[in-house]
Order: sequence, then structure tokens, then C-alpha cells
Amino acid sequence: MFAGLLSKPLTILVLIAVSLIALAVVSRNWSCKPVKPPRPPHSDTFSVVSVPTGASIEVQVRRRSAVVALAHIAAPASGPAGEASRNALESLAGSTVRIEWSRSGLLRGEAPDATDDATEALEARPPAVGVVFGESGADCGLEQIKAGHATCQAGAPKEYIAAEKQAAKRRK
Repeated sequence: MFAGLLSKPLTILVLIAVSLIALAVVSRNWSCKPVKPPRPPHSDTFSVVSVPTGASIEVQVRRRSAVVALAHIAAPASGPAGEASRNALESLAGSTVRIEWSRSGLLRGEAPDATDDATEALEARPPAVGVVFGESGADCGLEQIKAGHATCQAGAPKEYIAAEKQAAKRRK
């Protein structure tokens, strides 16, 4: 059956044309560009103004301040445990920290709208979230977890989860 079809010159030309069209489509969609590596997080150093909670710090950004929540952790907000958590992080006040964050926003110098009152615009914003490294280079969120002053949030890195398990074993 196929031998009869291949003997006709028109059939051979149609098969060659279809093959060339298929090859052109495949080669056009074939990506020869190198795969881009993931973008590294933004990183900068800031001066710590105060420590409002055990899971956030207030830093000086240009001529104003911004609250930065420590990524991947949750700390008690009130009571003796909340006070102990805040006091453990209080050593950062007055020091310089390095913060890594992935989204652009307040820490990159985003200015509030000229029509809004600057105070209202800053208070209406949610806190920026970033990984905070102290002057020694230690991850402050991880240190809070190791000391038992904070817990991991869902989606935390493996180091945070392992540190939380170790802190729970020490308390028992």
C-alpha cells in the first residue's frame, strides 16, 4: 500500500513539504537561550531604630523609618513570652543589620503619594518582610527560634524547622 503511494512524485513532494514545515515549527520553538538563574534577593544594610516585637524590627530608611518583619518566624506578641522574645531581639537596637528581601517596596525607597499625608501612607502599609542578619552575620530569625523565643511559619527553610525541633527537645 505504501509502496504505491511513494512511487508517485506528488506524494513524495507533499511528504517533504510537511516534514520541512514540521522541522521549521520545532526549530522556531526550540529555546537555545540559556536558562536564567533565579534573581538574588535585594540586600542592604540599615540602622535599627527600635524593636517593637520579638519578630520585627524598625529600621531607618533614608529620612524615615520602616518596620521589617523577620521572615519565616512568628513570636508571641504579649504576655511574659512576648516580652522575653522582644527582649532577646532588643540587642539589635542601635546596631547595623543587613536585610535580604525579595519584593520591591518600602525598603527600596518607594515614596508615598504626594497627595497623601506621609504618616498615613506609612502606617497603612504592611511591614516589609526580610531575612535579617546581625552584625556578627547570624540570621536573627534563626537565633530567635534556637533560643525558643519564636516558632516557624509554614514554608520555612529546613534549618528553621530543625532549629525549632531542637528547641522543643531542650524544653521537654
